[in-house]
Amino acid sequence: MVGKRVKVFAVLALIVLGPLALLIGGSLALVAHDKSHLISIDCTVTSAESAAGSTRSSKGIGSSTNQVFIKTNCGEFVLEAGVTTANCAEIANELDRGGRYEFDVGEESWRLRSFLEAVGIARVVYGYEPVLGS
Repeated sequence: MVGKRVKVFAVLALIVLGPLALLIGGSLALVAHDKSHLISIDCTVTSAESAAGSTRSSKGIGSSTNQVFIKTNCGEFVLEAGVTTANCAEIANELDRGGRYEFDVGEESWRLRSFLEAVGIARVVYGYEPVLGS
């Protein structure tokens, strides 16, 4: 009887904890892979907006980060690297003028872009520069 309960508990734990472990572990693996495997893509910016993003733990502890949300013909991106309170609006205004830019994004996030967009996860931009002659 005890052995059966242990098996039931183990199966239930796998059903609940398995997907949770994949979600957390998969996210960490995706970020780690992306940071070491950047690709450059050429996109036309349609709008950009500065905002403050935040994180919060279950204990209520969190932090805020300055971000620029970028909409392009390639999809939506979020830029955090190098964005400060002092330059956040300036970066957003520069990008909001439109034009073609080359964005450095993670290879795996780019490959999974349809899925990430479907679940509402913005792809991270690690760098950008205007395309000359555009």
